[in-house]
Amino acid sequence: MAIDEFMSEKEVAALLRQPLMKIQEWRRIGFMPPHHRLAFKCVVYRKTDVAAWLEARRVEPVYRPRQQDQEGPQPATRAA
Repeated sequence: MAIDEFMSEKEVAALLRQPLMKIQEWRRIGFMPPHHRLAFKCVVYRKTDVAAWLEARRVEPVYRPRQQDQEGPQPATRAA
């Protein structure tokens, strides 16, 4: 078994810009990637697992043109 680099829960929280308690809640409900419990209050994550977990949640933007964009630019009208 190769030894990967690990991240503490605090480091994961900082990376995700979330409060530590939110990361702990997500872990309890099974939303976070696999983790290792080294001691009662010591939970760590493999960096590769966190990176893969983030990549799996990547969302590509969807562009839906407005009706105006589909017809092309509208000419400017002047009030007489």
